[in-house]
Amino acid sequence: MVESKFTHVKVNNEIELCEVYDKETKELIKKAFFGAGVSFFIKCKKGFADKEGRYIICVNISQKNAARMAIFRKVDEAEDKVNFFDGSYPVKGGFAPFKSTVIPESTLC
Repeated sequence: MVESKFTHVKVNNEIELCEVYDKETKELIKKAFFGAGVSFFIKCKKGFADKEGRYIICVNISQKNAARMAIFRKVDEAEDKVNFFDGSYPVKGGFAPFKSTVIPESTLC
């Protein structure tokens, strides 16, 4: 097999687009992406006993706008169900149930 100059180049253009907290919304987003031809993968974080969990939706950066439009077309009340990481639509209630704390660099030793 002939190697090209790009054979050993590793490309990582995926970004974390948003997160959702229920399976129904996750399935709607998957269907929307299949219909729009958006490539994606989903990271699953398990919840506590009374929580369902957290699903982080990742897409290629070149398809970010197409993915957002597909979500808004397919998911009713997306602004309440989907937490976009760019901060454009906050989660209902003003906070995500599993949000981590950010520590400023100046406080680290």
